Amino acid sequence: MVGLLLLLCAATGRAQSKAINSVILNFGSNNCGNKTAVSFSSIGNPLSTPFLMSSCSVNPPFSDVFSKFIAYNPKDNKIYINDIGSNDSKLYVYNMGLPDSFTCPSPMPVTPTFNYLYVPNNFEFDINGDLWSIRNLKDSSAIIERIDEATGTILFAKIVKFPFNLAPNTLTSGDIVIIPNGRMFIVMGNKPCRFYEITNYNTAIGSARAEYIRDMPKPCYGIQFLNGTIEMTGTNFGSSCYRYVYDILTRVTSGEQQFQLNHTPVDNSSITPATGLSKRLLGNSNIDSVTEDLAYEIYARNMGNVRLLNFNITEDLGAVFGAGNVSAVNVILLPGGNPCGLVLNPAFDGVTNTKLFNDNQTLSNLQNGYVYLQVHFRATNLIRNKIYYNTAFSKGEIGNIGSRIPVIDSSNNGGANAIDMQSDGDAGDAVDNRPTPYYFGMLLPIKFISIKAARVSKGLNSITWSIAPPPVPVDKFVIEYTEDHTNWQTAGTVAGKEGTTSFYFNHTIGSTENIFYRVKAYEGSGKWYLSTEAVVKKAEADQSIQIFPNPADKMVNITSTDINYTADRRIYIVDVNGKRVADQSFAKKSIDINTTALPSGHYVVNIADKGTVTSLQLVVAHK
Repeated sequence: MVGLLLLLCAATGRAQSKAINSVILNFGSNNCGNKTAVSFSSIGNPLSTPFLMSSCSVNPPFSDVFSKFIAYNPKDNKIYINDIGSNDSKLYVYNMGLPDSFTCPSPMPVTPTFNYLYVPNNFEFDINGDLWSIRNLKDSSAIIERIDEATGTILFAKIVKFPFNLAPNTLTSGDIVIIPNGRMFIVMGNKPCRFYEITNYNTAIGSARAEYIRDMPKPCYGIQFLNGTIEMTGTNFGSSCYRYVYDILTRVTSGEQQFQLNHTPVDNSSITPATGLSKRLLGNSNIDSVTEDLAYEIYARNMGNVRLLNFNITEDLGAVFGAGNVSAVNVILLPGGNPCGLVLNPAFDGVTNTKLFNDNQTLSNLQNGYVYLQVHFRATNLIRNKIYYNTAFSKGEIGNIGSRIPVIDSSNNGGANAIDMQSDGDAGDAVDNRPTPYYFGMLLPIKFISIKAARVSKGLNSITWSIAPPPVPVDKFVIEYTEDHTNWQTAGTVAGKEGTTSFYFNHTIGSTENIFYRVKAYEGSGKWYLSTEAVVKKAEADQSIQIFPNPADKMVNITSTDINYTADRRIYIVDVNGKRVADQSFAKKSIDINTTALPSGHYVVNIADKGTVTSLQLVVAHK
């Protein structure tokens, strides 16, 4: 499969590709410190070897760089610049031809496309094309609003609360970014300039929260999402044009670096082509001692904010099972699984033709930017007791012919929610690219339905799994774990129980790295069958909350080691559908909650106080 990836990369004309490949959209000038040669530019390869893709002069209509905001709208793939007056907004819209090109409009607009009486403090479009702004700072609260970009009409508004004593001192200096998966980050204030993540900003219930991350060393006027990172930018409007890069996954911020190509960054947005792919074994049926019928389920999504040209998925079954061992190939688009209307490739056979779709098709970047399908085939000459690892690839591109920006993602083992396990907007992380295993033996009497793993508290992980009712008794389950996918260790053993199909195991561990789990189910004869993998993500911080018992039956006790909590602290529990099943004050050290009425399953316990929320997993398992 490595050979296939190299072939795909070579076909794009570049030596390397990845699942996300952001482009900087910079408003300012092409020379550090210049305030009057106003332009907006697009810069490729921003975190490695940046190069200028296009530069569009916007003087006129702008004589200087001050009081201007830039944003990219994923809905219409156009660029918006807002010229802020004392009591109005003049909004200019630029069509660069995306996703096909990065070409300055001809002619360039010299009069505003929209003009209205609304003055935002910065703005940014989300993946749906909704425009958001934050304004009216009073003490430690402000208002977050969704506005109509054509009229300035306020469509939705709610309070955003900043942490006590950590609110910005102004909203007139800073910027907003909303990454394609919906997470919002802002950098606001001056001396100090402060960096936050905004949560719960787009729901009708409760206030939005500004989760404080850090103070920045210098004022930052721009912020943008680049390849799983947040870049914050600024200038002294002299010889210094700088940037800081915050890694969403590791939560580490770089030191000061020169802004790309030594341009002047006044406000930023980004154009992000990105793709993500997951794949799981749907089922298998034994034909004879060397032959099985197999079915894989594949889910692909446009994870970026721009349409993807020439989108396709490649599935090389011959490379996994042998070119002469694959037959009876059939591809099925699931009902509701093809909202973009992609057309299947009738010549696909998984061996000589590995493209699942016809060429020259486009995948939307909005809510319908996904495809869900199944691949059925027969594999023969299989080797007993061998695990066959299978990987598919999704790919797409944007930009000018001859210099297009490609993105390619290898599939991660699991369903649709396995694409971005780290929630950092980058499907190319190591944890997001695991091949799908298939174990060949005789007809498997033990079939795993699901396996999940979650961090319950500091040093304690919970693994749950379920199996189909087996025709032969299960003697035991052995739970294994690893940090590197090379050295698997035994975490413990759970005995099989007749008539029971759901099981759990609590694993005490000192590591805070990513921990991968799998379960082996043993028959009495000694035969064993392997589950898929589940992961507990790297711990971001020590928790000060303990839950006991966990799993809980009739009652659960939640204890906090925090001694500085306020009278406003609350505890609320939500189920897997996001519904609150408990919500009450928690102005004491410990609290008992009756779980008798809660159905068995997984829940999230949230403790909210002083502008922060601590979340832990709770398992309810009634005896």
